[in-house]
Order: sequence, then C-alpha cells, then structure tokens
Amino acid sequence: MLEPRPTCYRCWKPRSTCVCASIQTVDNRTGIFVLQHPREHAHPIGTARFVELGLKRSQVFVAESPRRDLHAPLTLPPRTGLLFPRADSRDLEELEPAERPEHLVVLDGTWPQARTLYRRNPWLRALPHYRLSPDAPSRYRIRKEPSPDYVSTLESVLLALHALEPDTAGLHGLLSAFDAMVDTQIRLIEEARRTGAGWQHVPKKTRRRFVGLPRWLGEEFDDTIGVYAEALPIRDDSPLGPRELLQLAAIRLATGERYERMVLPPSGVPAADDLARVELVPADFGDAIPPTELAEDFAAFVQGRRTIAWNGTTPSLMHDATGLAHRMALLRPVVRNLEGEVAPVDTSARLPFRGRAGQCLADLRHHALWAREVTEKRTSPG
Repeated sequence: MLEPRPTCYRCWKPRSTCVCASIQTVDNRTGIFVLQHPREHAHPIGTARFVELGLKRSQVFVAESPRRDLHAPLTLPPRTGLLFPRADSRDLEELEPAERPEHLVVLDGTWPQARTLYRRNPWLRALPHYRLSPDAPSRYRIRKEPSPDYVSTLESVLLALHALEPDTAGLHGLLSAFDAMVDTQIRLIEEARRTGAGWQHVPKKTRRRFVGLPRWLGEEFDDTIGVYAEALPIRDDSPLGPRELLQLAAIRLATGERYERMVLPPSGVPAADDLARVELVPADFGDAIPPTELAEDFAAFVQGRRTIAWNGTTPSLMHDATGLAHRMALLRPVVRNLEGEVAPVDTSARLPFRGRAGQCLADLRHHALWAREVTEKRTSPG
C-alpha cells in the first residue's frame, strides 16, 4: 500500500503543492456565499477553496440532506443575488452603483452539477439573477469548460468582484496564485505521464475483494478513520449562525486506536440542562481545548489517513469551529447504495467516548464492517 502523502490541512493539498503561502486575504465588501455540490467538496483541484481562503467575506456551504436531494436552504441577507446565466440575468458590468447586489450566491461544481443544484433548490430561482461577460476563455486549463464564456468558480467570483468593486486591492494577486496552482498541477501531470509514476500502482490483473465499495472502505480500510463531531441540537429558538463544536471523537476503524477532544466554545461551556441533551456534563470540559488548537491537534492523530463520517454534519461542524474545510468521505450513501441489502440495527457495544460519541462511532464502525462483509460475500468465487 502506498504511504499517504503529507497533507496541508488548511488548503487540503499535498504539502509539496501547498498554495497557502501564495494566497493573501482580500478585504472584499461584497459577501460571497458558495453553494457547493457534495461531489465537488473533495475534489483535489477545486477552486472554491481559493475563495474561502482568499476572500475575507466568503462562506462555503456543501449541499447535503438526509434524502440526498441536495436541497440546501440558506438564510441570506437582503440584497443578495445569484450568479447564474438565466435568460433574464443582468450583466454585472452594466449595473448602476445603486443596483449592485451586496451579496452573491455562486454555485460550485461542474456545469451539470451546478444545474442540478439550481433545479433542486427552488429558492435560488427567486433571487435576482446576474451574469458575467468574460473577455477571455477560462484560465482553468486542468478542466475543460463546456463553453468559452464559462469559467471556474474562483474566476467567476473574481470577475464579479472586479465589476462590483473595481477599487478593491488584491484581486489580481489571488488570480495569480490560482494561475500558479494550475501551472504546478499541469507540470506534475505531465511528469507523471512521462515517467509513469502514480499511474500503475494498482496491478491491472489484481481482482478487487470489495467490488462496488470505495477503496477507502475496501482495500484501504486499515488506514481509514471514522470521525464524529458533537454540538447542541438546533432548537426553534436557536440563534442563526454556525453551531458551536463541543467534542471531536475519532477511531481508526481497523485497530480501534482512539482520539477524543472536548472543545471549549467561544461562548463558554453550555448549561448543564443543555449538555444533558447530548449526554454530556460540564465536568467533561475540564480538559477542553480552544477551537484554534483543534485542527493541528487532530491532524497529528490523522497523519494523512482517510477520514470518514456518517453524514455531512461532522465536516460542517469542524469547518465552523476551525474555519478549515475538512474533506471527508461519507458512509451513509455507501450503505444505502448496497441494493438488495438492508443494513441491520446496530447491536455493537458502545465505545469508550464521552456523550453520544460512544454510540455514534460504534454505529459507524458497525455499518462499515457490515458493508465490507456484504460486498466481500458478493464478490467471493462460488
């Protein structure tokens, strides 16, 4: 098995191609909300990460739902528009200052994925629509755009900001950092093709034991880590905004090696009655660490291994607490896609973590092992 490459847990690229040093934060005035297709979230060369790292007023939301219908309603401020090329979209370059939106929603993914997000979120169609008129093809030479006037997410955001706030400094520098990333990626691809490195590490005649399962749950299971993040449940009177992370727990699924950190929220330890809803008590937070220390602490445990969660809640809570995008594979869609099989009710022993994490990680591990067992039976000869 190949050793995992050291990863930068800020830009989520290999440390050898880390782009963090080249990204300078731009103090933009227009708020940017990126609604991202879940399949784009883990893409190693996606550009939404540049938006999140490079723009002071930006947020990335991954479209997830229990029914996998990608419906993702967002609470948006007044004077928010959508950057999407509908027939009645207005060109941002042609707007008078008083007509300019104060916030923009941008869809991130391939164009078929963006259209799917648009179709499955009717609230998007109610927003004022705006479009761009690029004067040059996309600089994103790693991916081929379906039309010369289609550009990557980062390029579309920077073009929009240039039209809305042309006096803002730093936009060109962020585009230059993007160009450098593209150049590096193309150079590495060409070198790999020339030398054959990284293209034949899986023998062609090797028969997979777990056909139909992703490799992280099949052949690479020994290096897979299950993760669970805890926060207080949302109530009707809960304030709008990011939820506060209370606990991060993880287990290496094959060996049982454990990680657990209690996290001290910025607002302080919640009241005992609130903590009781997640089976925690104030005394659990005696060894809590601040959110600013969590990313580095967790990375030391992970050491570049694959991380998985049951659904999108865990990576979202980690993002809200640390400001970093945590690329995780999700187990629930894999379990549901095992056609003709029904995942059993978990009867495994509760794992030794505080609060609900003990049962939730036991359930995750149980379902991961069940999926491997079912798939291996299907692909075994005879």
